[in-house]
Amino acid sequence: MTEIESCPHCGREVARTDKICPHCRGGLIGKTRLVPGAGARPTTVSGGAIVLILVAVVAAIVGAGSLSNATVGVGLMAAACLLAIFARIAQAGTHHREVMFAIKWSNLG
Repeated sequence: MTEIESCPHCGREVARTDKICPHCRGGLIGKTRLVPGAGARPTTVSGGAIVLILVAVVAAIVGAGSLSNATVGVGLMAAACLLAIFARIAQAGTHHREVMFAIKWSNLG
């Protein structure tokens, strides 16, 4: 039975003997592979992004405290927009990593 590990590029299962990931085509020679169940590659967030997220959350809390009955609807819409912005930032980070990997892969071949 072939031992299964996770690809360091995409996190999907690969055989221990594979030299290239069949899913993302990432090279596996000389790469540290993840043990199944350990999760995908770690995501890092810059210190500046953390500060901006904390400022946005504090501003949202302060803003929520100053809502009147007439402005609750606008406050809920603002909160939904803030959550959508956070989701888009996370999506952009994932997309950036994938594009950079694709560029790196295309330059190798």
